[in-house]
Amino acid sequence: MRVFLNEDWLHYIWTRQEEDVCEKDMKSFIEQYRNTTITDFLFNINGTVSTSPSNILETWTDKYLAKEENGVKVDYTDTWAKRAYDIYNVKGIDMYSVFIETCKEIGINPWLSFRMNDAHCNMKKTDIRKSSQVEKNADKWISAHRAAVGYFDRCFDYSYSEVRNTMLNYIEEQLKKYDVYGIELDFTREPFCFACGEEDDGIEIINAFMADVKKIVDEIGKSRGKHIYMCVLGQDNPVSALKTGFDFSTMAKKGLIDFFVASPRWHTINNDIPIELWKDLLGDKVKFGCSQGLLLSTFGEVYKMVDVATDMGQTASNVCRGCDIVYLYNHFDNIENGLDDLFHKDAFRTEKNIRYIYENIGKVDEYEKWERRVPITYDDFCALNEKISSRLPVTSKFEQFRLPSGRIDTERKIYIHLVLKEKIDGESISLYANGKKAEYRKDIKDEIVFADGNVYTFTITITTKKIIGIETLFKENVTICYLDAVIPPA
Repeated sequence: MRVFLNEDWLHYIWTRQEEDVCEKDMKSFIEQYRNTTITDFLFNINGTVSTSPSNILETWTDKYLAKEENGVKVDYTDTWAKRAYDIYNVKGIDMYSVFIETCKEIGINPWLSFRMNDAHCNMKKTDIRKSSQVEKNADKWISAHRAAVGYFDRCFDYSYSEVRNTMLNYIEEQLKKYDVYGIELDFTREPFCFACGEEDDGIEIINAFMADVKKIVDEIGKSRGKHIYMCVLGQDNPVSALKTGFDFSTMAKKGLIDFFVASPRWHTINNDIPIELWKDLLGDKVKFGCSQGLLLSTFGEVYKMVDVATDMGQTASNVCRGCDIVYLYNHFDNIENGLDDLFHKDAFRTEKNIRYIYENIGKVDEYEKWERRVPITYDDFCALNEKISSRLPVTSKFEQFRLPSGRIDTERKIYIHLVLKEKIDGESISLYANGKKAEYRKDIKDEIVFADGNVYTFTITITTKKIIGIETLFKENVTICYLDAVIPPA
């Protein structure tokens, strides 16, 4: 099983900004993945600012030296730009060269990952994470015809050849500099690449753009005597993707991509990506994966960081339903500033827990040995003519749910946790799993970290090929806030 790990363009210099890092430290950073199940390391090298030195995009060196942006005085010398400036300009180290060559030494495939339309802090006049080029090219925003008021409004419009050429030139520049296994185009940061109403025309534009990228990649690959692979990180719903201007099925049929990863945007993991439909649309030649992210929410509010059991539960389910790739997004080696409110004792990004994931998540033939948590979540991305909808919360006397659990090959006692807004007698609840009545267990007080409310725990012995169907029956209307199943190790 392939395990992809995406390292974003800020993480290393952000978390090491108080350290005097040298080449040995950079090699050590990659060495920690030796003898883990990580097979592919995707180095995201840019937002609107490039972490890698560039003559195309603004860099952290440019930010460090800047005294004025958009008519406003700035001083970024006491930010992570200082660490990047020290690495590249003072010490003269090419950080990504060190990373890439160390990956090769320990048997991990190195990739370059490009964020195609990042929007971090774009709505601010100036910000360390925002390139000054965003304001200087305001006529090419997707909202150029009106005032920019929304988070995505200052994303660039790919109908302009200048926008496409900037990214083509940047991809070519970076790929000529670094000898990697492949490149990834991340269209989840951000998926809004056309003005409202122009998405359908954008499909042809994006397909032609992808053909141009493929030409660059193949020419550089030919000069190196090898195939350079192409991966796209795209939306998790194929209908929403098409309505946003992305026809990934045609890209696959034209041979423009080798890998495709369906991904929620950010607010929550999506436990029920339509894997079977995606694989049918993409065909047999494209390897498919689902992105596993940082946060778990059941109805549109960010709650907490994912725990290990939920991460393993996603993997078991996704592989059971046909994924070729386990894809880890925001699975970094330590915690950044500002995430304390998302943290809890079982969070997966502790040193112990993230190490366990690195070492075990690719051993999919052993998933029956894992504890797996399978919660109800929702799809946090939609096209402009759609509405984000979540199954929860729901108020009623009777509801039915499907939890993609992965295979349970031997009879197993599983635990089902129901969180209600109301406090009622648990004995009055009838809960069924795959047509069998579950037992209410008043004596079990499992800690639920992902929702507030009154917790009711049920147990049942079950086997299943890949789905747990749950039915709930109450004597009066109640509000269901959260539902999950926990599958203990075999």
